[in-house]
Amino acid sequence: MLKATLDDALYLFKKHQKDFLLLSVFMSVVYYVIEIALLGGISSDISASEDSMTAESLMLPILVSTIVGFLFSALAISYVASVRRGTPSIKNSLLIGMSKIFPIVMVYLLGGLAITSGLMLFIVPGIILMVRFSLSAYYVVLSNMDAVSALKASWQKTKGYFKIILIAYVAMFVSNIALSEIESFIIELLPALKYLTHFLYMVVAEIVTIIMTIFIYRIFSYSED
Repeated sequence: MLKATLDDALYLFKKHQKDFLLLSVFMSVVYYVIEIALLGGISSDISASEDSMTAESLMLPILVSTIVGFLFSALAISYVASVRRGTPSIKNSLLIGMSKIFPIVMVYLLGGLAITSGLMLFIVPGIILMVRFSLSAYYVVLSNMDAVSALKASWQKTKGYFKIILIAYVAMFVSNIALSEIESFIIELLPALKYLTHFLYMVVAEIVTIIMTIFIYRIFSYSED
C-alpha cells in the first residue's frame, strides 16, 4: 500500500504541478515577508545574531508564523481536495481555511499538547499520537468536524495505516534536514545569494509539504471508502 499511495500522490502532483507550484510559491512569499518584516532578516541572519534577540522580540514573529502555519495547513488540505475535484482555486481554498481557523487551531493545540506530553515522557507515545492524529486536520477541513471529534475520528481511522504514515513522516523529516543542510552549504559558499537561496529553499520545502499533504489526503480518502 505504501508504494501505491506514494505513486498516486506523485501522479496527482505531476498532473497538477503548475497548480501546486503556484501554491508553494504563494505560501513561501508570505512566510518570507513575515521573516523580513517581523524578524528583520532571514533565519540565517537571525541565527548569526541570536545573542541580540530576546524572548519578547521573538514572541510576535513566532505567534504570527504559527497562526499562518495553521491557516496554510487548512489551505493546503482544501486545495489538494479541490485539485482532486478538478476545480483548483487558491482564493476559495484560502477562504475555506480562514473559515476553519478556530477548529484548526484547537485541533493542533490539543493534538500538539498530547504529542508533546508523550514525547517528554517516553518519546514513543508521542510518536504514536502524532501518527494517529495525522488525519484530524483533514476531518476539520473536509468533514466539518470540531476539534475533539476530529481527533477521535483520526485515532479510529488511522489504525490500519500506522506504518505507512510513520514512514511518510520519517521521510519528510529527513528531507527537511537535507534541504536545510543544502541551504546552509550554498549560503556559506555564495553568501551574496543568501536571500535568493533561502527563498528557493522555502519553495522546495513547501513542495515537500504539499506532497506530504497529498499523501495523507489519499490515506484520508482510503479510510473514508
